[in-house]
Amino acid sequence: MKLTKFRRFASLEIKDIPSSARLVVLAGPNGSGKSSLFDALLLRYRLDSGFGGSSDSGYYNRSGDSNPDPASRIVIQPHDGGELPPISTGQSA
Repeated sequence: MKLTKFRRFASLEIKDIPSSARLVVLAGPNGSGKSSLFDALLLRYRLDSGFGGSSDSGYYNRSGDSNPDPASRIVIQPHDGGELPPISTGQSA
């Protein structure tokens, strides 16, 4: 997962989590970005599943960022570097 200029992060890359990991713990003091990480995951999910994101892009933008599209700054890839499987919304077509 990589975040660029998203909320509190100028640049964040999370990598090398073993594929055998059954639990990942995020720990840190207030203001360290734990909720920002989950905001990124939620926004990416909502956009990929067709539910759409918040119309308040200022909430997601790092101050001073000129790119109005926060979704373009969230990259999530599986361990093998391939594509994520499609998201099922539970709705039939």
